[in-house]
Amino acid sequence: MKKSWLRRFPLLALCAMFCLTLAAGAGTTVLKFDMPVPITSSWGVGAERFGKLLAEKTGGKYTLRIFPNSQLAGGSQAQALQMLQAGDIDVTIHGVLTWAGGNVRISAPALPWLFDGWDDADAKMQGEGGKALAGIIRETGAEPLAYGISGFRQLYNNVRPVKTPEDLKGLKIRVPGNAMYVDLFKILGADPIAMNASELYTALQQGAVDGQENPADMTITQKFCEVLKHMTVWDYSCEPLILSVSLKVWSNLSDDEKRLFAEAAREAMKEQIVAARRRDEVCMKQLVDEYKLQVVRLAPEEIAVFRKLAQPIYDQYRQQMGEELYKAFGIK
Repeated sequence: MKKSWLRRFPLLALCAMFCLTLAAGAGTTVLKFDMPVPITSSWGVGAERFGKLLAEKTGGKYTLRIFPNSQLAGGSQAQALQMLQAGDIDVTIHGVLTWAGGNVRISAPALPWLFDGWDDADAKMQGEGGKALAGIIRETGAEPLAYGISGFRQLYNNVRPVKTPEDLKGLKIRVPGNAMYVDLFKILGADPIAMNASELYTALQQGAVDGQENPADMTITQKFCEVLKHMTVWDYSCEPLILSVSLKVWSNLSDDEKRLFAEAAREAMKEQIVAARRRDEVCMKQLVDEYKLQVVRLAPEEIAVFRKLAQPIYDQYRQQMGEELYKAFGIK
């Protein structure tokens, strides 16, 4: 039996296989995608869908490699955004609160009780509010492709049920490293402590903080629910998400590729919002049924008391954020 030509000429065979490998990967750019939370979150739904759509729309020219929990930045969300702006990370999905670390105006959509539910939040982010925000994001060194919604943030603690501002007084509440949230919780009577999310579980477990505020999805995904007792449902702040690409990548795309990136991002974040709303309902129920949190659901008149107390925040940040941005989000 004759030996195959590949066996007779091993060096030639090796070269042939090498050339086939190069051909298979020719023209494909793998983009590094950062997200600060686990892939199992609704953020992961948006990330994975964006990757799939991008590959389909560009005929495989661009694909994603997703790094959850900000692995490329050592778990630091702030560092991840700096790496995006430097072009060391290609694409990210982050909340406006993280972005606001570089420009406080980007935290405008997270102002207390700004949105009247999910539909209102989505409409304003897809409308004039989102357009105004996009210009500010570009100033920081990235191109915003689409907006999603992490969810409405609720209040959790291990000390007592919270129904009134009096109940909140003195509670050590972990907040993101955002000046507006620190100022807000001081006004509401709490003792806000800015802390990285990666440190929060241990801080709750050891009593270094009494509570935290987050959407139900994040409270379960990050396992904070395992070390909490009370939840107050008050929808006090909504954190929109920004799916963005580095200017290093964006500037090298053709006009047609830019259109495809934006289309894929918008479609992906629509699915993220649907997933977030669905997960919010499931997670709220899970927090009660499985994790046995004691729940207080504030009535509209009870929320109105907190909202009135929080009004000085709007006055305090009006000059920093600007009348144009306030107007875009319908703030009088």
